[in-house]
Amino acid sequence: QQLQIYAYAYFERIREALASEVPTVAHLLGDDAFATAMRAFLREHPSSSFTLDRVGAPLADWFEAHDDPLWKAAADMVRVERGMDAVFDARPVPPAAIDALSSLPLEDWAQARLVWIPGLAVMALSHDVTEAMNAAKNDEVATCPPATPMWMAVYCRNYRRYRLPIPREAYLLITALQQGDTLGEALEGVALTPGVD
Repeated sequence: QQLQIYAYAYFERIREALASEVPTVAHLLGDDAFATAMRAFLREHPSSSFTLDRVGAPLADWFEAHDDPLWKAAADMVRVERGMDAVFDARPVPPAAIDALSSLPLEDWAQARLVWIPGLAVMALSHDVTEAMNAAKNDEVATCPPATPMWMAVYCRNYRRYRLPIPREAYLLITALQQGDTLGEALEGVALTPGVD
């Protein structure tokens, strides 16, 4: 009986850590369903690190592997939540000086390479998670996010985490620039992408 207390406490402590890491998912599923899901997850993916920060690393893919539409949507919410945590932990870098940008001659912009701060990431998602995540933030009833593709930017500013839905074109442009394309190359690549006006 005493050992069982510790066995229960193990699951409960890690469930609490995961709930604090992905609060919107815990809100979407509800306390009981989230606890049941996390017990199943931990049986397949027990903690193997000295830090609880890494416990949830396989969680998005684990949710994605199930047929339940709610769990598949939860996978994208996990990706956003963990993405916001990652940019929060990124090395702080001052933004580019306005004077340096404004002094660049117009004819040089096409060859410019923009160096992005580490505290910014963009992601392509299979579900529009915005309303469900907003509902969790406002402590309102959340419904299952629709299986509609969307694109999200996550970033940190003044030690606060943010998420921002962005158009597909913005996602394509930022991704190309982050991969090292010049501004001209990135704009041309996006313009030539099928479906882009």
